Amino acid sequence: MRFLALLKGQQKEILIIGVVQILIVFGFGHSIISNAAHQEDSYANYAFTASPIKDVGSLLIFASILCGAILGLTQFWIPGTRRTWHFLLHRSASRTTILLSRITAAVITLVVFIGGCWTLLFLYASQPKLFVLPPTFRVYIEGWLFVSLGLVSYLGVALSSINPTPATKLFGTVLAGIVIFMSFMQFGILWASTIIAAGIFILAIQLYSVFLTENFR
Repeated sequence: MRFLALLKGQQKEILIIGVVQILIVFGFGHSIISNAAHQEDSYANYAFTASPIKDVGSLLIFASILCGAILGLTQFWIPGTRRTWHFLLHRSASRTTILLSRITAAVITLVVFIGGCWTLLFLYASQPKLFVLPPTFRVYIEGWLFVSLGLVSYLGVALSSINPTPATKLFGTVLAGIVIFMSFMQFGILWASTIIAAGIFILAIQLYSVFLTENFR
C-alpha cells in the first residue's frame, strides 16, 4: 500500500513531463510520417532504401534520452539541491520502497507516453497503401530499443545526482553515454539489446547501492 501511494504521488509530480513528451513525439512523428507519405513516389525502390519512417527513430532517441535525463534530475537532483531528502526518507516507508516507486513511475512514463506514441505512429505508418511497402516489425522493435535508451539516461543521471564522491560523481552519466554510444555501433538487434540490458543492470545496481547507503545532507 505504501508503494502504491508513493507511486501515485510520483506519477502526479511527473505527469507534465509525460504530456510534453506526447506533444513532441506524436506531434512531430505524425508530421514526419505524413510528409513521407506525400512523397511516396520517391520510395518506388523501397527495397533498396531506408525505411520512410527512419526519421521517427531519431525523434525517439532524442525524446527518450531527454525525458530520461529530466526525470532523473526531477526525482534525484532537485531533492538534493533543496535538501529535502530527510523529509522524503521518512520512517513509514523503507528506502527500497521509495526508490522502487520512483523508478517504476519513470518506467511507466517512458513506456506509456513515449512507447505508446511510438506504437500509434507505427500503426499509422502500417496502414495499407500509405507506403509502397509498410515498415516491418523489425522497425517496431528497433523503436522500442530507442525508447529503452531513456531508461539508461534516467538511471545514469539519477546515479550522478546522488553520488556523494566527487571522483565518481560523473560515473553514472559517463557510463550511460558509453552504453548509448555502443548500442549505436551494433548492427544487430540482439547485440544492441544485450548492451542496453547490461547497462541498465549495472546502473540500477549502483543506484540501489548508493541510495541505500548514502547519508543525505
